[in-house]
Amino acid sequence: ARAGLTVTGIDVDEPSIERALAQDSERITYIVGDIFSTDLEPADVVYSGAMLHHMDIEEGLERLKSWVAPGGRLCIVGAARATWRDLHREVGASIADKAFALVKGSWQHGSPTAWPPPHTYRDVQAAAAKVLPGAEYKSQLLWRYTIVWDRPSDA
Repeated sequence: ARAGLTVTGIDVDEPSIERALAQDSERITYIVGDIFSTDLEPADVVYSGAMLHHMDIEEGLERLKSWVAPGGRLCIVGAARATWRDLHREVGASIADKAFALVKGSWQHGSPTAWPPPHTYRDVQAAAAKVLPGAEYKSQLLWRYTIVWDRPSDA
């Protein structure tokens, strides 16, 4: 919003929207609602943060995809459940996370949580490949993943 973009934030949790409004409401429209019942015009950039593990992953990806304008970009940061294949990465990250929390404190956001996430990294990667052909998927540390997908200009 500070860069002059039109920004809309959507959350089903009204207290989360109220906290967001208290932080910054200039040039940002906030909607209490869910992504399946909220209609928005296609946008050049659609961002989803820590949301998809609260719903069916393919349905959520399809809905977010529908909001991306031709030539636009979908950016997702999500939470996934680790399996034994991921332990080498998650053990070290978890130790670093605990050390950081001891030094800096932990963030208590107050929003509803779904933990552990129902989808594994492999579930998310497979859903992204199916729904968002050509998407860049990356497993990140601390049970996170990122997906970046560009809608073709002629789509």
